[in-house]
Order: sequence, then structure tokens, then C-alpha cells
Amino acid sequence: AVVSTQSTGVGEAISQSKECCHGCQDNKKSPLLHAHHHSNLLEKLYLFHHVIKEMMVTKIMDLVNDYVDKFPDAELYDEAGKKVLKSFGRNFLNQSSPTF
Repeated sequence: AVVSTQSTGVGEAISQSKECCHGCQDNKKSPLLHAHHHSNLLEKLYLFHHVIKEMMVTKIMDLVNDYVDKFPDAELYDEAGKKVLKSFGRNFLNQSSPTF
């Protein structure tokens, strides 16, 4: 299964913001009554960073495989190279924190 970073991180932030939206829960029609329309993507990523980070860490190997498929290089991305990418990705996500 191909998993992109955009669909993983951004999609999850948008999905989480809709789940927390009282306008969505109450089936309101006007966009003015939907909280998820009032925050930009950066704010959504900040608010749901912990959820997004956890999900991306669990899908790190899928993300690595997706990256290698999009940017193939047999010498660089052999099995050892994939392990290095996985390690870099996991370390980056674990050390990241949401800041403006």
C-alpha cells in the first residue's frame, strides 16, 4: 500500500479537526459554525501534532517504501539504506515538537 506523507499527516490533521468540530457534530449547514474552517493548516498540525506523530511513526516503513518508489536509486536505497531512512524518519518524528 502506498502511503504519502501528505495523506498521512495533513489528512489526519484535517480529519481530527472535523472530529472535534461542534458544527460537524451538530450537522450545521453554515461554514461559519464549523470550527475546522476557522483554523489554518499550520494550526491544525500544531493542535494534533501528538496524534499525527504517533500515526506516522507506526507507518514509517510504508513512508520509506513510498519514498524509495518515487525516488529510486538501487545503490543508495538497498535494504541497509531503507533501514537508515527509517531510523532518520523515526528520530526526526520523535524529536519534533510543534512550534510556531
